[in-house]
Amino acid sequence: MKSKKWIPPEKRMKTYADYGLGDDTIPMDDPRWKNIRWNKFVIIVPTEWDKQELQAAFEYFHDNKLIDTDYLAVNALAHAYCEPPDSVSPIVIDEKLYNKTSKKLKK
Repeated sequence: MKSKKWIPPEKRMKTYADYGLGDDTIPMDDPRWKNIRWNKFVIIVPTEWDKQELQAAFEYFHDNKLIDTDYLAVNALAHAYCEPPDSVSPIVIDEKLYNKTSKKLKK
């Protein structure tokens, strides 16, 4: 069986430049923003404390100058701490679902 050649993550992830949006000055009403395939994810935690800890960690990532947020997936994770009024946090508190999911992971 052939082993797959390892490709560095920065070669596998999409960037804003891949969508013609490599410049920070492009206004949000530019139609190119609609072409981006945004990363979708949900993080399930059992308590408010867990959520707050993760939000603090993601904010730390967001503010860390060594993290390249030009990568869409990295930027999505870095912004997981945000809870804008017009959207929902990707960090969901649901103790029952967390317990059910974590049991499956332990098998």
